[in-house]
Amino acid sequence: MARRNTGTQRWLDSGDAYVGTTRGHYIRLYLAAAQSGCCAICGGSNVWLDLPLAFVIDHIDGNPENNRRENLRLICPN
Repeated sequence: MARRNTGTQRWLDSGDAYVGTTRGHYIRLYLAAAQSGCCAICGGSNVWLDLPLAFVIDHIDGNPENNRRENLRLICPN
C-alpha cells in the first residue's frame, strides 16, 4: 500500500507515470475513485449488462506523454 501511495503522490506532483504498464495501475485506481466509477464523458457506470466494463485512460490533449492529472480521464469504450 505504501508503494502505491508513493507512486500516486509522485504522479500527482510531477506527472511522472507509467501509463500502459502494470506499474501504472495506481493511476487507473485513483482516476476511478475520483470519477466515482463513471465515464468522464457520458457518466455511464463501470458495469454494463451486469458485467464489469473496462474504462480506457484518455489523454485529453492527445499527447500520450502528458500524464499530468489534469490531462487524464477514464472513458468508456463507447
